[in-house]
Amino acid sequence: MSDTLRFGCWRLDPALGELSGDDGTRVALEPQTTRLLACFLAHDGELLSHDQLVATVWDGRVVSDDAVRRGVSNLRHVLADCGLPRCIRTVHRRGYVATFPQPVAAEPHETAPSARRWPRWPLLSGALALVLIAGLLLLLREAPAPSSQLEVEHHIAVLPFIDLNPGEDTFFADGLAEELLGLLSRHPAFRVTSRGSSFRFRSSEADPKAVGEALGVDYLIEGSVRRENESLRIGVQLVDTSNGQQLWSGRYDRSFAELLRVQDDIARNVARALQVVLVQGAEAEEAPALGREVHTDYLRARRLAAGGSTRELEQAIDLLQGITSSRPDFAPAWAALAETVLLNTRSQSPDTFQSIGAVIEPLLERALSLDPDLGDAYVTRARLKRNDPQGMLADLERALSLNPSHAAGHALLAELYHMQLNRSDLALQEIRQARALNPLEPRNHYAEAYLKLDQCDFSGARTLAQRALAVDADYIPAIAMLSHVDALEGQLARSHQRLLKAYREDPRNQWLRNMLVISHLNLGDPAAARQLNQPPFRVSSLYLQRYSGSIDSLARQMFAATGDDLMFLGRYHQADYALAHSIHSGDPGPARDFLQQVHGFDGTLPASLPVSRLRETLVMLLAWHAPAPSREGRQSIERARQRLSQEMMSLPACKIAPHALSLALAAAVLGDREEALAQLEITTRQTIVEPWIWWSVRSSPAFADLRGMPGYAAVMERLVAPVQSQRAVLAGRSFPATTAETLAAADAVHPVDPAGDHTAIGLHRNQATLVE
Repeated sequence: MSDTLRFGCWRLDPALGELSGDDGTRVALEPQTTRLLACFLAHDGELLSHDQLVATVWDGRVVSDDAVRRGVSNLRHVLADCGLPRCIRTVHRRGYVATFPQPVAAEPHETAPSARRWPRWPLLSGALALVLIAGLLLLLREAPAPSSQLEVEHHIAVLPFIDLNPGEDTFFADGLAEELLGLLSRHPAFRVTSRGSSFRFRSSEADPKAVGEALGVDYLIEGSVRRENESLRIGVQLVDTSNGQQLWSGRYDRSFAELLRVQDDIARNVARALQVVLVQGAEAEEAPALGREVHTDYLRARRLAAGGSTRELEQAIDLLQGITSSRPDFAPAWAALAETVLLNTRSQSPDTFQSIGAVIEPLLERALSLDPDLGDAYVTRARLKRNDPQGMLADLERALSLNPSHAAGHALLAELYHMQLNRSDLALQEIRQARALNPLEPRNHYAEAYLKLDQCDFSGARTLAQRALAVDADYIPAIAMLSHVDALEGQLARSHQRLLKAYREDPRNQWLRNMLVISHLNLGDPAAARQLNQPPFRVSSLYLQRYSGSIDSLARQMFAATGDDLMFLGRYHQADYALAHSIHSGDPGPARDFLQQVHGFDGTLPASLPVSRLRETLVMLLAWHAPAPSREGRQSIERARQRLSQEMMSLPACKIAPHALSLALAAAVLGDREEALAQLEITTRQTIVEPWIWWSVRSSPAFADLRGMPGYAAVMERLVAPVQSQRAVLAGRSFPATTAETLAAADAVHPVDPAGDHTAIGLHRNQATLVE
């Protein structure tokens, strides 16, 4: 199939795998997404079953229902980005129907009539939430069906309920809405937006159509609650976001005492409705009855935990511990306690993350022994299994089978696929699921931007980072992402300006300060980097010492660093710095101790190793066996070197330079100076070069024997040339005083650090020179 397929103002070219819009926009598609879209376009308006899609798109291979769902979700995400969020409908247990706009020229949009504002009604607790679900499901079943006359998947957001008690804390109303959200999200017939996005819409004046477009949902559920002594008055309603019309509403007058008495009857009635509409014969579980005080404490604890501050997390832990003591049969409290303890530990002391497992695991075991269908508990347990990828995968798959709308579970699965299982294709699908379920969480946009950057899709990474900033203008990782893309594209001046602006607005941000220190080094200005690193931040000091060749000091600090510091440094640079010490000192012992204690590395090439870990593993092997590898060490290094050379044949452009640098290090350690220089020359021939490579080469003791070789000076000149031009760009701009001082300090040639014996770069406003 090679003909262009048109729909609306878009054209699909299946041969190129590209969507192009009438406005000139171009969107590159993955091969599977291209085939899937072409299939739906060829069967516009028709019901396509799982088997039909597998036969056409997956060439008849054995593919699970979940793989098909993820493929369709990926396509939906692409279409939503193109302004077509609702082309594909899921027909429950039957397949999918896609309906596309006719291929017409773009025309001015007519002004839609104003959506009717819907009133905020005077919610729900435990069993009453189930009453709402029963009514909702009956309404959806009895409402006029679409043209196919089939039940379809519904995209729903539960907005925060309004507490009508003046002056009251909103935790109770929020908690009731969150319980309802959780109940709905457990079934695959619903795609339920996460609390983090839906709870941003608290205004009673919000336009339902605008909210629906922002969240990508078809329906909104909203409500209110009023408490008077022991009485509750709760109102809820379902709103169609396409026109703002109210489809259903309910009002409930209950007392806490009455709720406890009638809870079993309500649960049985709801179970019957679920069997007909959703459960397909499964028996609903009855939740244990809770007293008013216990239920109120639980809702308050969940609200506090969502706040995320240390003080709020500690208060939530106190409440949850009280609940588990008074009601040890309440499984959700055990799961919530485990999750909250984990969050509190990570917020205060990341370096103790591994040891906290001994505290959290018994809590999760208790929760799952009481209720083995708690999706949240499996996600929390998966977070403890980062050193057990298959165990982590099993827990996340179980969690998502129980709660397909668990956005954090999809995001964590994306991280697992990318970082440990070497499945970037599946990682991309999962993070897109997370984005669709929690579109106003900037971390999800950033995570997909990271995956795009890993594929050398700079344009896609930039767009997603900008979307993260549209949600939260102060989201530092997205600012850092844009800065990194700038640097990879050779725009070091723009990259530096972006970081400088962000740091000026948040001068207490340690991570941002470290990024700016590295930017100064990339621009050849260690004096400014040292001045910025006051008071010293350990990881910034490590970069400075590696830049200047202060290897002894570098090793002392890195080998004594905490887990948190090492997280800032990254695995490759840890290996590179350990290698520098092994060569400089002639003693690999300290490097071996460090690599074994921190990374569990034993000096051999693992039989099964993800491609993403190959480069850093090669450098770990070098650090272990340098400066004079044994016969066995040389064999391990050669195997890793050969495998990395093979992998380079299929690498995207942005990854060739750092991989060539690692091969140059290996050749240097093995005594092959010509090959080492040849690999360094490969780095200079790339259009995309990591901005730190020039100073990493300049100060590495591994390349000391190369400096007198013909061609070495030319290699360094080519590596430094982009820095020279970008310093000239910086010199022509207007800066605040602190940056002007930085540029003035750069006028002088920086001397070689006394602890090192390597070249230094002297960068003036209009030139760059190598000083031997």
